[in-house]
Amino acid sequence: MHKNSRQFCWITQEDIIRFLLDSISVFSPLPSLSISDLGVINSTHAILSVDYYSSASSAVTAISSAIADNISVAVVDGECDGEDPRAVLIGEISPMTLACCDESAAAAVATLSAGDLMTYIDGSGPPESLVRVVRNRLEEKGLVGLISLVDSLSGSSGSSSSDEEAPAGRAKSYGRSVSSAARMARKSVAIVCNRRSSLMAVMIQAIAHRVSYVWVVDEDGCLVGMVTFVDILKLFREFLDDQN
Repeated sequence: MHKNSRQFCWITQEDIIRFLLDSISVFSPLPSLSISDLGVINSTHAILSVDYYSSASSAVTAISSAIADNISVAVVDGECDGEDPRAVLIGEISPMTLACCDESAAAAVATLSAGDLMTYIDGSGPPESLVRVVRNRLEEKGLVGLISLVDSLSGSSGSSSSDEEAPAGRAKSYGRSVSSAARMARKSVAIVCNRRSSLMAVMIQAIAHRVSYVWVVDEDGCLVGMVTFVDILKLFREFLDDQN
C-alpha cells in the first residue's frame, strides 16, 4: 500500500512463466522441442563460475554480477575427459542464500574456499568443523574484529580442547550463523538438466524449485551452460513476433 492509498504488487519473471505455462499450447511446437534445438543454452563462456578450490573471496565479483542477473555462481572442479574438456559442475553459490546469512558469513568468505563456502551457507547451517576452521584462520590473519563478530553471533567464547576433539557434524551452538530464512532456502545443490531436455520440462523444473535458471550438464556432469527465464521469455517473444 502506497502512502496515497494506491495499491501496487510485484510481477516477477516466474509469474510470467507460470502464466505462459497455462497457455503453453499457443506456442506449439516450441514446448516439446529440446533446449539444444531451440538454441537457448548460454554456453560456459557466458556464465559465472568459480573453481571449487579457489578462495571464496575470489568469487565476490561474480556473486555481485549474479545478483544483477538473478542467477547463481557455478562452482566447478577439474576438467572432463575428451577432446573438448569442460569443468565438472559441483554446486553453486546462491546470492539469495548468502544474503539470508548473518554477518558472520563475511568471515567465511574471507577464510574459506569456494567449495567450503557452499557448505557453510547451506540452508541447514554450517558444520561445526568449518566454523572452527574459519575461527582458526581468522586468528592466523589477526582479524580480531571478525573473531569477535563470529563469537558474538555464535554465543561462543572461543574454541576449547573439548571442541577440538568433538566429531565433525552440524553445529548446534552456531545455529544463528545462518538465519531461519536461509534454513528454509534451497540448498547449494544445483538444479540441472541436459541438452535433450524439452523446453517445457525445463520450465516446470525451474518453477518447481523456485529458481529462474537451470544448469545444463552432459552425461559426465560437465557444465555445458545454463537456461534462464530471460532466455525463455525472449524465445516466446520472437515466436509471437514471427506469428504476427
